Amino acid sequence: MAVATSGPLRDLPAQRSLLMAIRSTPGKLCSPRVLTKESAISQNRKSGNRTGTRGRAPIGRPHIVVDRIEIVTVHGTLGLRFSDTAGEPFSIVLPADFAANALGPLRSAILEAEEAYWTLVPALVRSFGTDEPRAVAEHMAAWHRDQGWDRVIDVATAEDPAPITLLTHAGHVGVCADPPYTDAPLLAIFDPLQLRRVEPGIVSALGQALREQGTRHWSQRVRAARRDIDSRRWIIPGDYRDPAPDAAAAHMRDRYVEYLRRSPVNPGV
Repeated sequence: MAVATSGPLRDLPAQRSLLMAIRSTPGKLCSPRVLTKESAISQNRKSGNRTGTRGRAPIGRPHIVVDRIEIVTVHGTLGLRFSDTAGEPFSIVLPADFAANALGPLRSAILEAEEAYWTLVPALVRSFGTDEPRAVAEHMAAWHRDQGWDRVIDVATAEDPAPITLLTHAGHVGVCADPPYTDAPLLAIFDPLQLRRVEPGIVSALGQALREQGTRHWSQRVRAARRDIDSRRWIIPGDYRDPAPDAAAAHMRDRYVEYLRRSPVNPGV
């Protein structure tokens, strides 16, 4: 049987570009002091959505504050490959039909995380006191290490553990993943605006993956896809170009205006 593959979508924004756009955006636009919506931080500190059927006990796992993302479709699966500022790639690979079912919960988690994002992150980024993109991303990663993600995972998986769990916490989206969808347990922490930027690429890749599922069992396809993805070269200098500062700032302004105009996802009580 022929195996269809697609080249990875690598021309996607780094988290550092979106974070730096906060610093280049007029202060009054991003300042929490001008928010007209009620915050939902308390709700965002609980589990978001769970996806999956086979449970695992909570275990220690690395936390990857995602900087770069690559989307891959191969063997009828959807793969997310990503790294933090250190650059070591990790991946989560899902069967196409599973990924299709997870898309709705992912969109809900993104919107929920944004409710806290705009009250936390702009002021936090400005407090770092640096204009160097890598330094900003590293400060953000250090901040996440103090946000109690392990406790959130324990609460979210205590009664109904699953191999893929979506979380919203500290204004970000966490994807808690276990084998067989990863090589080893991990927590990937995504900027919700970064996910919004890559969502069209995910939807496009998912459509292709659904068409290429074939007849093999999903577990065979996932194993084959992980081997294929892990054998590919990761993003190296010269392969990737961050968005221009003006484009990133315009994207931030658009997302902020959209946030103000919509009703709160989880109104505070």
